[in-house]
Order: sequence, then structure tokens, then C-alpha cells
Amino acid sequence: MTNDEKIALFEKEIEYIEIEDIKEFCEKAITIVPDYFFEVPASSSGKFHSSLECGFGGLVYHTRSVAKIANYLVNLQQYKSKLNEVEKDCVICAALLHDCLKHDWENKTGFSVHQHPMLAAEFIKTDKRLNNIINDEIRAIIGDAVASHSGEWTTSQRSKIILPSPHTLVQELVHLSDYIASRGDIHILLEGEA
Repeated sequence: MTNDEKIALFEKEIEYIEIEDIKEFCEKAITIVPDYFFEVPASSSGKFHSSLECGFGGLVYHTRSVAKIANYLVNLQQYKSKLNEVEKDCVICAALLHDCLKHDWENKTGFSVHQHPMLAAEFIKTDKRLNNIINDEIRAIIGDAVASHSGEWTTSQRSKIILPSPHTLVQELVHLSDYIASRGDIHILLEGEA
């Protein structure tokens, strides 16, 4: 898959981002993430995601759903008045990148890894291929929102790593968007899908 094809999968959702530098950063990050991201289901068990997200390309569908929900939330008056434009765009960017390393860099097991939020956050904050697009403060806002997107589910029996919980409004909105999109009994229909 070419970089243009990768970006095209998220074209509608990337357009929610209004600040060009943040949009460019998000597009660049999407071109770097592992190829499996564009093929694997969002859930191998089907326990935490709708059937629309559990087949081939399900992680892309889930990611688009999270970004769609995030866009609705940041444009609600109750949140719009509390977020500046940078924060709003950080929510959307974090929604698009929150699961970008769901199976780590190499997808060795075929299953999500507990620490995937922290792996993705580290990528967002430090990968040199993403340098000189946005400043480090904005990278940290996006990265921290990705790191805490699991919300209250900070531990796993399969790992000793404790994930951070959301503390800022940006972090809470990314978690809430992912939480809603991950409910198996809610089917988010995306434009052009039936």
C-alpha cells in the first residue's frame, strides 16, 4: 500500500483537523505506522468491538469511528467552549493514532499488546521522522492523550505495565471516543459504508 493510499483511507477524518501543521503531522505518522495496521481486526476475540471492526481492515474502521465520535464531541458546545483550536485538533489527531501500534512494531503474536498506548505515545513524541512538523508541546499533548486512551483499564494480567489514566479534557475526550467506538453493541456507520 502506498503512502497516498494509506492517507486516503482516513481522508474524511483527517479533514476534521483544521490546523495544517497538525494535519501534516497526522498524515506523516499514518504513513510510518506498520503495514499490519491497515489489515488487522480491531479485536481478535470480538469481545470489545462491533462486528464491523472484527474482520480484515477492522482496525482502520475502528480508528475512523473513534475519530468521527471525537469530532462530534469536540464540536458540542459544552466542550467547544473549553477547548482551543489546537486542543480540538489534538483530540482528532490522537483519535486517529491511538491504536497505531496496537500489536507493537512487528505484530509478532497477532494480538494487541497491553502497552500499545505507551508505544504509540513514544512514537508520537520522539520519532525523528516526525520532527519539524509541530512543536514538542503539541506532540506531547497528542502523545499523552494516546498513552491514556485506555481510561480506567490500566492493568492487564499479561503485563506488569500500568498505563496512565486520562487527566486532561483532551485525554478524557480521546478515551471517551475510543470507549464508545469499542462497544460491541454499537455499530458506527461511516460515510460510504452500509
